[in-house]
Amino acid sequence: MSLAKVVIADDEAWIRSLLRNMVDWQRLGLRLAGEAENGNAALVECEKKAPDILITDVKMPGMDGLDLISRVSVLLPNLVPIVISGYDDFGYAQRAIREQVIDYVLKPINKIEIETVLQKAVRKIRERREMDERFHNESGKVKKLKEALACRNAETGMLLPADVDDRIARARTYLLEHYDENPTLSQIADLSCMNRTYFSEMFKLKMGIGFGRFMHDLKMEKARLLLEGSALNIREISELLGFSDAGYFSRVFRTHYSRSPEEYRNALRPEAPISQYSS
Repeated sequence: MSLAKVVIADDEAWIRSLLRNMVDWQRLGLRLAGEAENGNAALVECEKKAPDILITDVKMPGMDGLDLISRVSVLLPNLVPIVISGYDDFGYAQRAIREQVIDYVLKPINKIEIETVLQKAVRKIRERREMDERFHNESGKVKKLKEALACRNAETGMLLPADVDDRIARARTYLLEHYDENPTLSQIADLSCMNRTYFSEMFKLKMGIGFGRFMHDLKMEKARLLLEGSALNIREISELLGFSDAGYFSRVFRTHYSRSPEEYRNALRPEAPISQYSS
């Protein structure tokens, strides 16, 4: 496995130096790719370096560590976040859990503790990479996701309610991770080992929204979050979302939000809510 990249964000230079020199990065299968002294700088650094792991302090100027994790996770859905803090505060721990932080490490930082947490992060990354590699070695998407979904009784169509719930949930997860590939209803139904019509009905029943509308709203929500949380230009955002034409993306965005992407970015409000589509 290639070395996993790490970015450190902490406003205290001595903490960054301590981590830089305390951890045996290469032995753990890691490479320190960058550092930042505040949340805004860390966001830019993560956009440039695309780290696998983000180690961040909670309290930093400009943007706190948990808001940073929330924004970076939009760009890097597979990010493994680790929070360090001198604030032994249960409220922070609760927010950290909501942001899917792998661990919450209190200062003063202990070498054994931080390396143990990093080893856990490396295992998670390795497992994810091994799964992706297995999928890519298969002949096509149908065979890949059939394994992941553990298709049972596909030929007879005899599915228990729990099976349907599980397949719709897995299909949703797949869409959250692969929306930029523009998967069709038929493809996802095949990948879920379900009849196209039945899948469409069940998806709408379980999600409360049709497949086409789900994909549209998902892309528009991702576009909104990228406009708010990144310095990417409109063309780059449209490409990340799977649009082949930035002009078409702008028209779709205007229809959805009643303003162009440029107008939306100029009128940003930091307190804008994050929706159910954020992964």
